[in-house]
Amino acid sequence: MQVKKDLSQAKKIANRIKKRLVDLKVNQSELATRIHKSKGTVSLYLSGAIAIPEKTLNCIGMALDISPLYFIQDETEHVQSSKLSLPKIAEILGRNAQSLREDLKRNNCPYGYAIKKGNAEKYSYYFYTKKLSEYFEEYNTYILAQSDRKISEE
Repeated sequence: MQVKKDLSQAKKIANRIKKRLVDLKVNQSELATRIHKSKGTVSLYLSGAIAIPEKTLNCIGMALDISPLYFIQDETEHVQSSKLSLPKIAEILGRNAQSLREDLKRNNCPYGYAIKKGNAEKYSYYFYTKKLSEYFEEYNTYILAQSDRKISEE
């Protein structure tokens, strides 16, 4: 049963990689070159016939200029920033909206990513609702602890 589940997950990941390849107009051969794998291995990855090792998935993310989280997260777990605006998320995090955008573009945020489709000039920003909620919880706990510490120091 576990093997079936792993292959099902491999196919979902493969489909998301293929979608990204189409968006960027990159073919399998180019991907193989970028990640230093054979065309045959990439073909097996993209068919979902074999699971992609985590290290390789990270390489694929870098090669396709996107967080590897994009490939593994369930589609229902992410939300485009239009549903919860990026400036609002930045405000809640106590951050500047532009610096948050830059971090998302560089894949420096565990709770989201930026994606540029094809030759588009602008990025779309996505957040993983579950990870963002966990981050907000951790952030709020930290802020409360800091404010408690300041009160006790006064």
